[in-house]
Amino acid sequence: MLKATNTTPARVDELIVTDPVDDANSPFASVNIARIVISEPAGERVQGTITLRYAGGTTDTFTPAQAEALSEFDLRNVVGLTARWSGRIDQNAVATIRLDTRLRETVRGTTDRVLTGSIFRNVGMATVSDLIDYDQEIYPKVTASHRDDAILNTVGEQITVDVTKTITPDAQREPDRGPVTVALTGQPTGPSRSDELHITDTDATFFNAFDFTGFQPVAFTSPIDKVRVDVLTGGTFSVVGGTVEVTDAVWVHGTPITADNATPTLPAGVSADQVRGVRYVFTKQDGSIMENPANPVQRATFTVTRRTTLRTGGAVPSTMQGQVAAPGEAAPGVFANTVTADTWGPSIGGGDRLHADKEATDDVTYQHALNKVTVKKSTPSTTASADAPSLTP
Repeated sequence: MLKATNTTPARVDELIVTDPVDDANSPFASVNIARIVISEPAGERVQGTITLRYAGGTTDTFTPAQAEALSEFDLRNVVGLTARWSGRIDQNAVATIRLDTRLRETVRGTTDRVLTGSIFRNVGMATVSDLIDYDQEIYPKVTASHRDDAILNTVGEQITVDVTKTITPDAQREPDRGPVTVALTGQPTGPSRSDELHITDTDATFFNAFDFTGFQPVAFTSPIDKVRVDVLTGGTFSVVGGTVEVTDAVWVHGTPITADNATPTLPAGVSADQVRGVRYVFTKQDGSIMENPANPVQRATFTVTRRTTLRTGGAVPSTMQGQVAAPGEAAPGVFANTVTADTWGPSIGGGDRLHADKEATDDVTYQHALNKVTVKKSTPSTTASADAPSLTP
């Protein structure tokens, strides 16, 4: 990101931003520009041009809008640019230029692979000038410049993901069987780009004690703009080695949703009582990688209610003394739920897709009702009276 601010205590005639200042150790030997995003400085009669310099030394000049419209293919050979704005540019006016880049497979102009651990020092420069159209012998042009740099490191391909889970409320007391909300988040965390994010909740010990009741609206986090919600249906719950296993359950794909804040619906032919797990599949509508930002935190929520009996048999235990924990759980009345987030992304070398996964757990407690007794004691009011004795002399 290039950011230039007119810090002159007055308006100026011209603002120029150049990147890079020179080609020595330029990162554009190892990265391609994929997109240009421009914010122009404020002022009067301000007009801008963007001059792109290509490998080989040729140049082309565009308006800012034209430069922003150039595709990654159009920009593949660009190795530098100069942005120039003229007019009366306001004091403290800011111009920004964001260059989205993509790592090349080979160093530009060679067959050498781009190596991990490479370090590039990218130097940009901003220049402001005033008194441009005046008689230079009487009012000479005034110019001020400032340079700044940023370091670019290349690292090996790697993809990571974060996930969270929150159950609300985290406790219910007998005989409360109100709705419980399960909130999930997933986040690709790079450094390589993801193009698909899954958030999956099929915890058998949890669904042994809880019934799915419905989805809540999905608000997309840019650049994600598409979701498909699948459900795990049917199956047999059994206790194996002290924990719960589900066999013969079947995934049923949902219908893709592209409208923001829409509420997912169950696939045709599936009812809520058949659901044994959910999976949110988040992507972009065009199937491209997630960037700007590359690490969106995407949220998904659904609701459940506690069953009266476990699918494996027996009553759902509470925290009452003497009760036994449900199969696979750590304590009576406590029900843990583990969610998994998976993310995938392309390998720039064209090999196997990159993949990462991570789990998060939260729990809800079914508390035993408190025994309570009230004792009230009162003392009745008693009045005694007697006639005084009569003494006769």
